[in-house]
Amino acid sequence: MNTHSFPLLSTKLHRPPVTGEIVCRKRLHEVMDRALDLPLTLVSAPAGFGKSTLVSHWAETLEVPCAWLSLDPGDSDLEVFVSYLLAAIETVVADACPETRTLITAPNPVPNPGGCQPFAGQPRAKNPYGRPIRNSASSRS
Repeated sequence: MNTHSFPLLSTKLHRPPVTGEIVCRKRLHEVMDRALDLPLTLVSAPAGFGKSTLVSHWAETLEVPCAWLSLDPGDSDLEVFVSYLLAAIETVVADACPETRTLITAPNPVPNPGGCQPFAGQPRAKNPYGRPIRNSASSRS
């Protein structure tokens, strides 16, 4: 359900098709299977290294529904990003996240006071592997 002042491109919500001519990356599929227990998995590599093909092929093997969202730099606006994220989730679970939908469509969303950058001046977070994580806004030391 698109209740925004901008159109959502439905093509961003569909996995790329998997052709029969791909090489199955069994070891990477096993890594992705183990990641199912995590709240978020990020697949990162340079352009053209097969991220979309890998994840699309892996998602095809799942016995559970899988939402898909393709992002580009124009989706970095909070309202745009959350709108697309909700639309992707709603391809799997209709009317999911109603509270978030209400917040993102509110006429007076929470303002960003003084144009603050997110995470600026925040202490470094720790990841489960014990190394500190620095965000780009606070890593200029």
